[in-house]
Amino acid sequence: MANKSNIKNEFAKIFKQTLNLYKNSGQEVDNQYNKGRNDAFEDVLQWYDKISENGNKLVSVNQIIDYIQEKLDKTKVQLKEENDEMKEENNADMGRLFSFPEYK
Repeated sequence: MANKSNIKNEFAKIFKQTLNLYKNSGQEVDNQYNKGRNDAFEDVLQWYDKISENGNKLVSVNQIIDYIQEKLDKTKVQLKEENDEMKEENNADMGRLFSFPEYK
């Protein structure tokens, strides 16, 4: 019986750790999202101040949209390159993990 109670206690402990892991990772995702959002806002604001000469010159909405779209396109290209690199690394790992001998 002592063995069963140890197994139950270990399972409960692991389950609790798993829940804490999900909670902490969710909080970290939220923190990183907010940080990225604030950084993007600051970037656009600095660009606007530079282009408009601190608000003395008019800037069209189309210019702002074009700037944001250009930034998004650059980010998408960078993310795609990073994902491609990760896929190559993962495929190499999977090949080693599932390498079976050839039978003739």
